Amino acid sequence: MMALTKVKYCDGCQKDVEAVIVERPATYTFKGETFELIERVLQCPYCREDLYDELLDSETMRILTKLYEERVGLSLEEIKSIRGQYGLSMDLFSRILGWSKATIARYETGKYIPDNSHMQVLKKLKEKPETIDEYFKLNMHKFNEKEKRKILVKLNSYDQNIVEKKSSKVNEYKL
Repeated sequence: MMALTKVKYCDGCQKDVEAVIVERPATYTFKGETFELIERVLQCPYCREDLYDELLDSETMRILTKLYEERVGLSLEEIKSIRGQYGLSMDLFSRILGWSKATIARYETGKYIPDNSHMQVLKKLKEKPETIDEYFKLNMHKFNEKEKRKILVKLNSYDQNIVEKKSSKVNEYKL
């Protein structure tokens, strides 16, 4: 098997070298969690110094992100769908949770991965969607009367859909 190489400047050797991609076990701490993985890095064949390579670093970050999502139990798609299940705008949803709109946008686009405390809130909302009522009650003072009515309509509509789905399941079994 032929080794993959790439011409890069090595600071240690002070010259361009035909760097080699090597695989090795590595341990990373990511979002407060420790992960073991096999990373691929670019290395100088002479001094064995690691050389920066954006593609390989991005690959490692994608692997860490995937491992983190698997460990905490929420994927990017699930994070995106949580707000959608309530039919709330980013602005209203973020204020209900006491977070910034930018935070929600970053999470939903995958630009940032929620820290542990935010991930726990999102998991709670996924597993028990009705808990959004608790967050709304805690942060109700942040909304004007028009916004409160709008949120209540959305949340009541969501709750009604859940009741209808449950009752249709019960009716299926009564046949």
